[in-house]
Amino acid sequence: MGEFGSVAMNKRIFKKQTTKLGDVPFYKIGTFGKKPDAYISNELFEEYKSKYPYPETGDLLISASGSIGRIVEYKGQKAYFQDSNIVWLKHNDQLNNLFLKAFYHIVKWDGTEGSTIKRLYNKNILRTKISLPTVLEQEKIGEIIEHIEQLTALQQRKIDLLIQISKVLSKITQPKLTTINGIMLKEFVNVKIKTINTSKLKKNKYLEYSMPAFDNNEVPQIISSKNIRSSKILIEKPVILFNKLNVRKRRVWNLKKIQTNAIASTEFIPLELKPSIDQNYLYFLLKSDYVTAQMIARSTGSSNSQKRIRKEDLLSIRIRNLPSIEKQRKIANILLNYEKLIHQNKEIKKILLSLKKSLLQQMFI
Repeated sequence: MGEFGSVAMNKRIFKKQTTKLGDVPFYKIGTFGKKPDAYISNELFEEYKSKYPYPETGDLLISASGSIGRIVEYKGQKAYFQDSNIVWLKHNDQLNNLFLKAFYHIVKWDGTEGSTIKRLYNKNILRTKISLPTVLEQEKIGEIIEHIEQLTALQQRKIDLLIQISKVLSKITQPKLTTINGIMLKEFVNVKIKTINTSKLKKNKYLEYSMPAFDNNEVPQIISSKNIRSSKILIEKPVILFNKLNVRKRRVWNLKKIQTNAIASTEFIPLELKPSIDQNYLYFLLKSDYVTAQMIARSTGSSNSQKRIRKEDLLSIRIRNLPSIEKQRKIANILLNYEKLIHQNKEIKKILLSLKKSLLQQMFI
C-alpha cells in the first residue's frame, strides 16, 4: 500500500487546547465513531486545517490503537482527530475509496497476523499487500459492497422499528401494579421438576434445550445419552421454560409442542399452565418490563451475571387484571406476529452479511 500513498494524521492537539463544549468536535480514540466529549475552537480548527494534513471527503480514517483497524468514513463535516491514534492513507488516484473500504473489511495488516496487536503502526499499513484491478473494476466492486452495506443498515433499521412497535404493544400485558396487590404467579402455574441422573438414562436420543442454544438463537440440539455430562430435567408436557440465572436477559423458552425425550438444563424452571391463562400470553408476560422488574428485585447474587431467582420467589411474582382467556389469545397472537416478523428480518440481515462475506472473500483472493 506504500506504493500508492502515505499515512497521514492531524496535528497534535493538547488537552489544554480542548474544552467540554465548543465549536468543532475533537475525536479521541475513545470517542472515535461515537459522540465527542471534547471540542476545539473554530479558529484553531481553521488554522490547523490550512497548515497541516487534513482528510478529504471520502477518506477512510483508521483507528491505530484500542479497537485496531476500525474504519470511519470522513464525510466532510467539521471535525478534528487525535494524532497517531487516528490515521488515514493519503493516496493517489490509483486507489478508489469505496474499493479500499471493502478491502479494509478483510485486511490482514502486515506484521500483525498471529499476534495480539495493541497498536497499528504506519509500517504495518504501508507494508500491507493489496492487489488492484483497474480503477473501473475497483469502482464497481466498491459499489456492490457499499450497496449491500446500505441494504443491511436499512434492514437493521427495520428490525429496530419492529422491536420498538413490539415493546409498545407488549405494554398491553403490563397494567399498573404495586407489589402489595395482584394475584401471585403460582395461582396460574404448576412447577413439577423431574431431575434425571445421567448414569440412569436409557440409551436414546434426546432433544436438549440449553442456555447456549437459547443465547445464540439456535434450535435445540439432538444429543445422545452418552454425551450428556450433567443432570437434566425431563420435559414431558407443553411448558414455559424460565431460566433462573441473570433474569435481566429474560431467557424464556415457549415449548408449545413437546417431542419425546426432551430435556433441559437444571437452570431452567418448567412452568405448567392452569386453564385460566394462555401459554403464549404468559410467555410475553414473563418477558415484560414490569414482571422483569419484580424478578430483579427478588433475585440474589453478587453480580448481574450471577444473580438468580429461586423458584419460590418466581412464583411470588404478582399479576393483576388478567384479561379473559379469549382476550389473552388475541393479545398474544399480535405479539407473536411481531416476534415472527422480527425473526424473519433478522434472518434476511444474516443472509446479507453472509453474502457480503462471501463476495469479499472471492473479490480479494
